Amino acid sequence: MPASILRLGLPVLLAISLGACSWAPPQADHTGASRVDSVPASGPGQSARKASNNPVLLTARQMIGINYSYGGHSPDTGFDCSGLVYYAHRANGIDVPRTARALYDFSQPVDRDELRPGDLMFFRTSGKRVSHVGFYMGPGRLLHAPSTGKQVTVADYRTTYWRARYAGAGRVR
Repeated sequence: MPASILRLGLPVLLAISLGACSWAPPQADHTGASRVDSVPASGPGQSARKASNNPVLLTARQMIGINYSYGGHSPDTGFDCSGLVYYAHRANGIDVPRTARALYDFSQPVDRDELRPGDLMFFRTSGKRVSHVGFYMGPGRLLHAPSTGKQVTVADYRTTYWRARYAGAGRVR
């Protein structure tokens, strides 16, 4: 009896243990950036499932790879930073201001440790005024339209560049 249990049980145990060790690396999209779909987008107190169900963030994520265009606010024309935020909200029936500074004033302030995927992160990239905005995707990840010659992408906001320019975060009411 024990030999038959081993013959039947060993393949099952082997399959379970090998399955637990399997891992597939994140796929690269056509911009060379790591696809964020394969990485949980959860923040403090958030499950990956709940975070990925944010319709505004899902819309914005679909824009990865679209060219930057100053003043752009659609996939056809390209996006600037606030145009991406404006488009993703409007596509989901939510009216928001069109500029980074106006979005900063419009949104409800959020402490950095209370950020949830889909919240807005603001930066001072030119002078003392808020001049850049992007979507918080989870620890270390910022979805944004960076600058001329680039595309909508995901950046690590923990770099020296972004940390030095961080102005705050907000949640659309």
